Amino acid sequence: MTYKGTVSPGQCDYMGHMNVFWYTAKFDEASWSFLALIGIHVAYLRDAGRRMAAVKQTSAYMKELFAGDAITVTTTLTHIGNSSLRFTHKMYRDSEIDPVAVCELTGVHLDVSTRRGCEFSSALRSKMRPFLKGDPGVATARSRLQGPVRSESEGSGDAAQAFRSSPTTPSQPSPISCRACCDDQTG
Repeated sequence: MTYKGTVSPGQCDYMGHMNVFWYTAKFDEASWSFLALIGIHVAYLRDAGRRMAAVKQTSAYMKELFAGDAITVTTTLTHIGNSSLRFTHKMYRDSEIDPVAVCELTGVHLDVSTRRGCEFSSALRSKMRPFLKGDPGVATARSRLQGPVRSESEGSGDAAQAFRSSPTTPSQPSPISCRACCDDQTG
């Protein structure tokens, strides 16, 4: 789990359901929790002179959320490029099996001094590899998840022991060209 929270009345629009602004905000919180889990935490970014930039984000909304709904976001790493990564968030209404929304993101690893994409170090890659979907060690990595989880009510907490899986999967994002920010042509 990379995010846990509830929908407050102030996050709902004139139609009575949570506004897309808040889906995006909650997915953003999940992104930073997930990046920290895979080794791209604030101390790393500061000490290594690196940043992460989202270059593509696609969201799909399957069900509405309403004030008072408790929600959970799980995240799966789907691709590690030379200087980029892709991951998928699934948002669930607690106690339901199917996601209410899915968000696919592509992020680029940047050098602060050049403001251009830069390769992930081998040490960072080895921290990320166990979280990669399809990797034989992923089940073990999921059971070892520990550390802070973003939560609007608590600020932090313990990460769940496992990710949920669902038969509902949006189409995989197509590879993109990041020529403006990196040399990683496969996204």
